[in-house]
Amino acid sequence: MHKEEAMRMIEKTRREEIIRVESLKKHFQVEHGFLKEKKTLKAVDGVTFEIGKGETFGVVGESGCGKSTLGRTITRLYDATEGQIYFQGTDISNLKGKQLHPYKKKMQIIFQDPYSSLNPSMNVREILSEPLEIHLNLSREALEHKIRESLEIVGLDASSIEKFPHEFSGGQRQRLGIARAISVEPDFILCDEPISALDVSIQAQIINQLETIQEKLGISYLFIAHDLSMVKHISHRIGVMYLGKMVEIADSTSLYKEPLHPYTKGLLQSIPRIGSESDFENILFGDLPNPVDLPTGCRFRTRCKYAKKVCAEIEPTMINISPSRQVACHLYSE
Repeated sequence: MHKEEAMRMIEKTRREEIIRVESLKKHFQVEHGFLKEKKTLKAVDGVTFEIGKGETFGVVGESGCGKSTLGRTITRLYDATEGQIYFQGTDISNLKGKQLHPYKKKMQIIFQDPYSSLNPSMNVREILSEPLEIHLNLSREALEHKIRESLEIVGLDASSIEKFPHEFSGGQRQRLGIARAISVEPDFILCDEPISALDVSIQAQIINQLETIQEKLGISYLFIAHDLSMVKHISHRIGVMYLGKMVEIADSTSLYKEPLHPYTKGLLQSIPRIGSESDFENILFGDLPNPVDLPTGCRFRTRCKYAKKVCAEIEPTMINISPSRQVACHLYSE
């Protein structure tokens, strides 16, 4: 299915939201400096967006911007500090124990490292049996069928069912991680940098596999990565994060063709282009500020060539540029 056609379908089903987060925050108390003073790390700080049925929402940004924390808070690996997480219309922000259990089945995770996320002492049958036994009440025969079906979907031979993780290549291990995630028939999967630990030659294969699974099963993805070219390939829409804030949201084609936020332009400038210079001005400079000692006003202003007085005084809020496009920048609020 072409991306344009998929976007039209997603716009029609946007009301069928799988995930909506509103003003979501996740803060940590950390020790800072020689005196180990207690400071607040605002890893996620007031993020709002939604993911539609069958949609891939990509999240990009530099290391330390809060991408993984956002994903793990949405899937309730972390408790939110403030804000709401809605899953298929139900607020799951404060659910605990047995109340949360049904939603854990519907929300699965594919982790970054395909080796450390798999128990090396368990074979394939045991690895895939574990979530199935927790979430589905299956007979022994049905369990075996489900395991083999999941392996087939991700392109692994059923004959590998007795093998252990160390007997697979990195790409095959990640396919095994995907098989584990889809085996319990989730509606939503957090893909937390699932290709960053893989060889470049394998990355495209995994991306194509995820797209095929989405088309076949209708699963929604939150795809977190720092490789912008891969995010563009798989995502229908993309959110750009900077120091805990979402600074721009747009469909992937518009974001890459005409980025609005200076930080987005800087990120795109970093993508290697063979035989040509970047189309964007050199606007991104300096290092990421200390996340426990954030700049006043706009958090990006210390690295932005367009920064002016108002940027130091007032924190910009998200502005709707169009129904599917938002940006948080004073350049667009005048």
